Amino acid sequence: MSPLTTSSRPFARAHGACLLLVVAACGGGSGSSTPPSEPAGPGSVIGVAGDLALAGHVLRRTTFGVTSAALDELVTLGTGTWLNRQLDPQSIPLDESPELVQLLALIPKPNGELDAPTQGQLVGYRLAHALYSPRQLQEQLLDFWESHFNTFWFQVQPWTGSNTATNWLEWRESELFRAHALGSFHQLLIDSATSPAMLIMLDNVMNVAWSPNENYARELLELHTLGVDQGYVQADVVEIARCFTGWGVCRVAPGAEDDPLAPCGQGANDVLAFHFDPAVHDGGKKRIFKGTKHELVIPARSGAAGLQDGFDVLEHLAGLPGTARFVSRKLVQRFVADHAADELVDACVQRWQETGGSIREVLVVIFNSPEFQDPALRWNKVPTPLESLGATIRGFEGELTDLGQVTRLQAWLDGPLNQKLFRWDTPDGYPEASEKQLGTAKVLERIRFHATIAQGDALDVQWDLRAWLLARHVALDDAAAIVDAFVRVLYQDALDTSARDAAIQFLSTDDLGASAPLDPDAADWDSRVRLTAAFVASLPEGLAQ
Repeated sequence: MSPLTTSSRPFARAHGACLLLVVAACGGGSGSSTPPSEPAGPGSVIGVAGDLALAGHVLRRTTFGVTSAALDELVTLGTGTWLNRQLDPQSIPLDESPELVQLLALIPKPNGELDAPTQGQLVGYRLAHALYSPRQLQEQLLDFWESHFNTFWFQVQPWTGSNTATNWLEWRESELFRAHALGSFHQLLIDSATSPAMLIMLDNVMNVAWSPNENYARELLELHTLGVDQGYVQADVVEIARCFTGWGVCRVAPGAEDDPLAPCGQGANDVLAFHFDPAVHDGGKKRIFKGTKHELVIPARSGAAGLQDGFDVLEHLAGLPGTARFVSRKLVQRFVADHAADELVDACVQRWQETGGSIREVLVVIFNSPEFQDPALRWNKVPTPLESLGATIRGFEGELTDLGQVTRLQAWLDGPLNQKLFRWDTPDGYPEASEKQLGTAKVLERIRFHATIAQGDALDVQWDLRAWLLARHVALDDAAAIVDAFVRVLYQDALDTSARDAAIQFLSTDDLGASAPLDPDAADWDSRVRLTAAFVASLPEGLAQ
């Protein structure tokens, strides 16, 4: 079914019933009254076992969708055990997810530009990991850094003149963000600053001594480090731009991509890479934040030594308290609430400064904070389109087994949902605030996606709800038990009674509202259960996480 196809009459019934429900916002759900706490060492998250509501909250904020298996694991072993493992992603083998292994076999990872990666592979690789990687926190942070250091495919491509080269530059940048997602912010800043995609996107390829281009310098301050209007002046932008003169991109011999001083060439197999050209670098002395306590003086440097100017700026900015505050606030907004509590941001800044900008350690502060644990701050964020689709796919164990299905999923995101991966057109990245996720068209498209559970074709995500229910020992003729299984994985039981009752009634009646008991052997069992799953997934509560 195309993302733009009109719903059929049975789903229209479910859709209409769902939209007519006026339900209260979800609360924290039920949990044990005195849940046991888990022990934790230094740099660890102190977790809680036996609390379904908290387990669901942790998964909604740190993954692209709750799964029954993960929910059971967090309830049984505790939220801290799971989070501490996620904070060390390299300890989690990717082959823990057969679905990821199967899908990645269809998306060969390129070794470079010469492998001619396609845009479909680029996006598919990202979607495969978001939906199926067992390293879910790493994928959430990759999504965060991709937005924080946003580059726009269609702005890079005209400069490269090559789709495959552009795909590779975006792929390489994304892989660096994934690898360093929980590392030091300084390293992430270097990854971005030396990324050919970023150098092209923000015009540093045109930054030369006799005509400095200030675009990258300005966005480095406004978007990547300190934030807008945080004490710097135009003179600081100019001085920083001077430091990055000569930082550009050129074609080099394969194998020389990591050497910014490698000679540029025109060979048939030469590839695009970060390059420093001393001939166009301003080698004079620079003074940044002049007269402030954060003043940085960079000495005059000639020749290849001038490359260090830019790296000195990156190191200095990464260590500033203002950078710690700006990025910490964004992380709190991502994982806790749109309106970040100053006390929590202060605690994050302190830990940032103690650890040299360790993102992992800042996250430990966030996950241990009263704000993250506060039931009043659960269900208060609207998921992005990717998170919304992911919640349904992961919750009901939807399968993507060929590239056509991945392409169809990309079409949902590229359409009215408007979360185009690698193709967000402004340098400030995809918006995080909840109000930016809402709108009639977006909400209807999310509901329409859920219709694929009931009536999707071979190119849509594939669903086997009979197997899903049997694996959870749910009686196939028990409408209430089936609905409760759906509610547990999607809402962790935090659903208004009237909404639950409406779903049970929907599954227990025919199109005319007459009683119609479920028969697992009947021809209509599958369609009725699929429609009900779509109904439950489309409830208003699904617009919060």
